[in-house]
Amino acid sequence: MMVIFSHLALTFWPGTQAPFVIHGTYPQWELTIFNSPLSFIYSGSLAVCIFFVMSGYVLSASFWKTLDARGITDLFARRYVRLMPPVLLSVIAGCLLLKTRMILAHAPDAPTWISWNYTLAPRFADAFNDGLWRAFLFDGANIYNPVIWTMKYEFIGSMITFSTCLIGANMRRRGILYLVLSIALLTGVHMGIYYVLFIGGIWLADGHKKPHPPIANFALGVAALWLGGYKDGSSWHVPLAWLHLSLNGNATPAYNLCNALGAFVIVMVVLQTESLAKCLTMLKELGRRSFSLYLIHFPILATVGLMIYREARQSVGDNFAGLIASSLVIIVSYVASGFYATWIDDTAIKASRRFAALVVQNRASGSSSDV
Repeated sequence: MMVIFSHLALTFWPGTQAPFVIHGTYPQWELTIFNSPLSFIYSGSLAVCIFFVMSGYVLSASFWKTLDARGITDLFARRYVRLMPPVLLSVIAGCLLLKTRMILAHAPDAPTWISWNYTLAPRFADAFNDGLWRAFLFDGANIYNPVIWTMKYEFIGSMITFSTCLIGANMRRRGILYLVLSIALLTGVHMGIYYVLFIGGIWLADGHKKPHPPIANFALGVAALWLGGYKDGSSWHVPLAWLHLSLNGNATPAYNLCNALGAFVIVMVVLQTESLAKCLTMLKELGRRSFSLYLIHFPILATVGLMIYREARQSVGDNFAGLIASSLVIIVSYVASGFYATWIDDTAIKASRRFAALVVQNRASGSSSDV
């Protein structure tokens, strides 16, 4: 939902999200929100970073309980088959919508930010290749569904997670391994900070961490939300602007570093705060739909959302038109995600299990992580 809020803000109220990137004249209320401490609520980058930490945690948690390599081998075999079908279908759907001109991102009155997407002529061969393999290995395979830029990091990060578990299984001081891997990723890989988040998730799952006092978790949580809401140029985040890394020519800007640090601490605090964790279990159904919701909301925004916005703005003005369009995008995306999760995502999970059963002997029990 944070990712959807981020994209809706960028589309209809860019002054709340990126006034120094999407240049224009913005009302004061948008700039006030941009400079407020509540910007973490609609930080899509923070949400993506949280997902990477969660992936490292969930994909390795069962292994650290048993140290059974067969479980990791099973997950190795499952990962691509679990991720690919939902991604592929969303890319083909995006290509079809673009080909039939249902996507209105390049209409004369389309909002600036959304017009930066869907920039190439649609070709089903390219869409098929993007969804089948390019999105999982290369940058730039997100022409027909902009949100799948994360799939490369999710897939490769998963492979790093499984490999790290196998390498560290018999090591007494695995913290050294995590530190060395993190430094190597930061210094040798473009945007290696995203892969380091998987390492952070593994560390959180590996063994029992000494619990923090409630007041410490509260303070850490507040600090994490401040970090995670970082936006370049925001007056609320000026003290964080110096926080950047440049190692071996690989730069990690303050925006990415703050979001990554915030995401790691948020997951850590939730894991250490039982009452908060119980509250979040109330969102179990939203969690089940989350991957589907992530994959399908952008095409819905670029079609239904922009169509409603164009029609409504003539009579109620830009702000109310954006509010109406945003509400419908959220409702339609949530309803559609239920069908997508049941028919596509759940089917992919089942198919991945069957595939692993065919290629992995003596499948490990307890390796049913479905992140």
